[in-house]
Amino acid sequence: MDSPQTYSLFMGTDVSCRILGIDPQVMLETAGLANLAQDRSELRVTAGQYFDAWNTIARLSPRRDFVPYLGVAISRVR
Repeated sequence: MDSPQTYSLFMGTDVSCRILGIDPQVMLETAGLANLAQDRSELRVTAGQYFDAWNTIARLSPRRDFVPYLGVAISRVR
């Protein structure tokens, strides 16, 4: 049986949350993914879980302009 394709949450949990001032653990718990956070070395999720995480980041973000703000902030990381 094939395993489902998975996607890395590194940019969501370790980079974007920190840029936005969101606790990554709170984001994962709010998105219903807290059980996955135990092995954070390479957190991989299904497509549905990936979108759940990013939708949660949108809800938790203190900035209404978080999308362009993240784009600028991430582009400055070297």
